[in-house]
Amino acid sequence: MSASQQTQQLTFLQEKIEQIGSAIFFNQSESVLKLPTSLVSNIKVDDFGYMWFFVQKPKQNLQEFDNEFPVRMDFFKKGLITFCR
Repeated sequence: MSASQQTQQLTFLQEKIEQIGSAIFFNQSESVLKLPTSLVSNIKVDDFGYMWFFVQKPKQNLQEFDNEFPVRMDFFKKGLITFCR
């Protein structure tokens, strides 16, 4: 895939995610202690393709959680035909 195609795909995803604006965050870790499923908003996709967003801080000490873990995010906005998983 050429750099131009990658840039075009990234731009498309950035626009769609900005248009939708929120997603359901699912932590798919096998850990006993993990961040709960939650609604996230103010999602930004940077020029490297990383998504940035905030989740509500859990009551437990953050050092007890895994630093990295797999997630699934379902993007959907009522009234829009577009969705992304």
